[in-house]
Amino acid sequence: MRKLLTLIAVFVFLGYSCLGEPEKSPKTTKPHLKISVLKSGKIMIDGNEATLTQAEQRLTRLKSEGGTVWYYREAGQQEPPPEAMQVIKLIADNRLPITLSGKPDFSDYIGEDGKSYPRE
Repeated sequence: MRKLLTLIAVFVFLGYSCLGEPEKSPKTTKPHLKISVLKSGKIMIDGNEATLTQAEQRLTRLKSEGGTVWYYREAGQQEPPPEAMQVIKLIADNRLPITLSGKPDFSDYIGEDGKSYPRE
């Protein structure tokens, strides 16, 4: 439960900085990384398995490009694996804007109201 509260606090800290009006999809013209953390703890970046070190390198590069993170976590209602917390920490450390996706194909984003909206 503590990990879940920490995760929520990180998202509040980041301020959903990439989210716009709930009715509108976040801008997709900026570079972005699609990061998934599976319930097993496996990290996926743009569909390819990645280590935490590789994730750190990609996020650092994304920061210099002014990009954003699209984030999905499998089994989002369950306790997150340690890797999920480490990835969120890397995103926060780089102060990258983030959108949450409720679908593994990133075809949606979760608005500030907690509802799912299609990406355009």
